[in-house]
Amino acid sequence: MFQLCNQQLSEERLEQMGVHIFEELSKMKVALVVVDFQNDFISGSLSVQEGTAHEDPLKAIPLLNSLISEKRLDLTVYTLDWHPANHISFLTSASDSDRKFKHKYRARKLEAFDVVTFKQPNTQQVLYPSHCVQNSWGAELHADLEIPDGAKFIKKGTQTSVDSYSALSDNNGSKLLELEELLKSNGISAVLVCGLAFDICVRHTVIDANNLGFLSGVVRDCSAAFSAEHAADTIKQLQSEDIAIVDSLMAKRIIRREAVPTEWICQLMDHLDSRTLEKENDVGRDAEVCDSL
Repeated sequence: MFQLCNQQLSEERLEQMGVHIFEELSKMKVALVVVDFQNDFISGSLSVQEGTAHEDPLKAIPLLNSLISEKRLDLTVYTLDWHPANHISFLTSASDSDRKFKHKYRARKLEAFDVVTFKQPNTQQVLYPSHCVQNSWGAELHADLEIPDGAKFIKKGTQTSVDSYSALSDNNGSKLLELEELLKSNGISAVLVCGLAFDICVRHTVIDANNLGFLSGVVRDCSAAFSAEHAADTIKQLQSEDIAIVDSLMAKRIIRREAVPTEWICQLMDHLDSRTLEKENDVGRDAEVCDSL
C-alpha cells in the first residue's frame, strides 16, 4: 500500500490515479490573475508598505514581470479596485446622507481602519482612506508593470454601497460573474493569483477561485501583505483549504507544465474518487431496476 494525500492506495489504484491525473494535467490551461497592483496600494493613499507587514510591493514587480512574460500562460488578468468618489469604504464618506450607522459612533471620532456597521445599507465595513477612485492616478496600474498583448481587465468595487475584496464576489457574498465567465470561456482549469494585498484581496480572490472548482494557488513573492498578523492567518487558511502557496520559480514550472503542486494532485484525486462513487451508485441503481423487472 502507498500513502498519498492522506489515502492508502494499492499499486493498482495508484496506477489508475496516475493515468487520470496525467490526462487532466495534459489538458490544463493556466491563468495568472494579478490583483490590484495599483498606484494607491504602492505609493499612494493606502500603501501596503505602511502596514505592519512592511512588505514593499515594488520588490515584487521584477519577479511578477518575469512571470507575466511566460509564453505558455493561457490568460493574464488584471483586477482593479475601481471606486466611486463616495464609496462605502471611504472614511471621508462614512457620514454621507445616503447611509446610516446601526450604532452611534459619537464617543470618538472615526479613524481609518475602524470597523463600522451600517443600517443603511445593511453591511459591515472597514473604513479606509480614499483610494483607487475611478479614473484617478491612484487607480492606475503601476507604470513598471508589464501588460502583455491580450491581457484582460476586471474592475471591482464599482458600486457605491458595497465593497469587493474578491474579484469573484462582493463583500456581501453576491457573485461577480465577469471574471468567472472569462476564466470558463477560455477553458481555464488552474488559477495562479498574486498582487495586493496578499492578506486581503489576493486572499479572498484565490479562496473564491478554489471554491468554484479551479485548481488554485498564490504566488507569494509576487505579492505583498498589509498586516503581518493577517498574512499569517491567510497562510494557515490557504493551507487548510488545499490552496497551493508557491514562489515565482515554482509558478514558472507550473506554467511550463514542468511541475504540479501536491495540493492540486490531491484535488484531482478527490475529483476522481467522487466520479468513481457516482459511477458505482449509477451501476447499483441500474442493477436494482433490472432486478425489479
